[in-house]
Amino acid sequence: MKMTVEFLGKSGFKNIIGEHEVLMDLPIGKGGEGKAPSPSEYFVASVASCIGLYVSRYLETAKMNSEGLKLEIDASVDAEGKRFERINVSINIPNADLGKRKSAVINAAKKCFIHNTIRGPLEIEVDVR
Repeated sequence: MKMTVEFLGKSGFKNIIGEHEVLMDLPIGKGGEGKAPSPSEYFVASVASCIGLYVSRYLETAKMNSEGLKLEIDASVDAEGKRFERINVSINIPNADLGKRKSAVINAAKKCFIHNTIRGPLEIEVDVR
């Protein structure tokens, strides 16, 4: 996967991902203009959306009703404010009787590509041209 990120000034960036453009900024209180979500917010949203996708696909495969599927996220930062230490995801599936399938839904959530990426070793290489 390749993408381009362009600086827009102050703390704003435009991420060009295939045919899509996604803006990023920092909140006003952190030196930005608050015009778009921050990288941290996108990170947590990415984890949550990935989990939601995997759960919705499981529900579809199991022929269960995914209408009203909603994930509520509570992400906490470490004491030094340098990294997330925990992301709690609460999955609400109001129109499906999960019965014994609750653990299968949790297993589907844990198969998320993003979730698996951050659980394992991840190398990020940076160079300057």
